[in-house]
Amino acid sequence: MEISDKPGQKEAEPAFKFIGNVHGDEPVGRELLLLLANWICDNYMKDPLATLIVDNVHLHMLPSMNPDGFALRRRGNANNIDLNRDFPDQGALVANYPWDGTEDRK
Repeated sequence: MEISDKPGQKEAEPAFKFIGNVHGDEPVGRELLLLLANWICDNYMKDPLATLIVDNVHLHMLPSMNPDGFALRRRGNANNIDLNRDFPDQGALVANYPWDGTEDRK
């Protein structure tokens, strides 16, 4: 979903993309992004912070990058691929929070 004061238009302002639920068995990010999107939209022109965000940042939100893994309640997608380790552009800056470590060192 796109949240902006000028949706569909290119703007000279920062753009930010939120991606949640990369792992199907980690639904918290999905729920938080849905709540954040609802809060921003419900409070635009009512709350100074929500208005500041919408007027000055072009947001894209993908609450669930892995809807089939979410439905199956497992880490990988329907093809059992870990989407967090399968980004096509290895040069992209990807920040994963809060815990992106694993005991499994394969």
